[in-house]
Amino acid sequence: MFKRVLTALGIGGAKIDLILPKDRFYAGETFEGLLKVLPGSSRQEISGIYLHLITESKSDEGTQQYEIDNHSITGSFEIDGGQEAFEARIEYTIPYYAPVTTHLTRSYLITGLETMGLDPKDQDHIEILPEPRVRVIMDAFDRLGFMKGRDDFGVYNGKYQEFEYKPPGSLAGKVKEVDVIFQPTKEGVFLLTEFEKKSILLDILDLEELGESRHRLFLPNEYLKAVIPASEALIQLITKAI
Repeated sequence: MFKRVLTALGIGGAKIDLILPKDRFYAGETFEGLLKVLPGSSRQEISGIYLHLITESKSDEGTQQYEIDNHSITGSFEIDGGQEAFEARIEYTIPYYAPVTTHLTRSYLITGLETMGLDPKDQDHIEILPEPRVRVIMDAFDRLGFMKGRDDFGVYNGKYQEFEYKPPGSLAGKVKEVDVIFQPTKEGVFLLTEFEKKSILLDILDLEELGESRHRLFLPNEYLKAVIPASEALIQLITKAI
């Protein structure tokens, strides 16, 4: 009886460990990990093994935590106390919509055993890289001279991740900043954009929101194979929008 109480409290119970092949993954990438379960000192009923992808993001409101994905790996089973550790290979795909890791946003995987007591867990921090086509567009912004906004670049609010850019050269005379949300599809990538246009009058009257305009831009896959064609297509869309 005493052993069961200790096991329920997580003392002497089974432990779990997920060994990843690396710690950097592209959004949408599939990988194979090694799952290890070490039985405890007494018999345990396990309701299942789960894998959760969690994201934390900092904003003016503080640090918020969001569950991006949850995945059930097994059904229920029993573990005899003292038996040898066992392992299995599992496959997992980082969701294509998973927030990209930035200085404001980070993610980690939690692997756990569902038990009657405290769930044994393993936590692995990972870096999520932009989906390859989104990466090309980000590089295109860099090539065109856009500067990343330090305060809001990559903030995630539980629904979407926003990237702030400061325009270069002649564009800077027309637009203060561009906020972008990337939405990949099979055919290409949508850019949900908000342009904050420059206006001395609106600044004086503290009515900057009246100078904001929203546009839904689209870059097809044919332009997203390399940075140069993506840059040329991107600047045409932006120039037309403003």
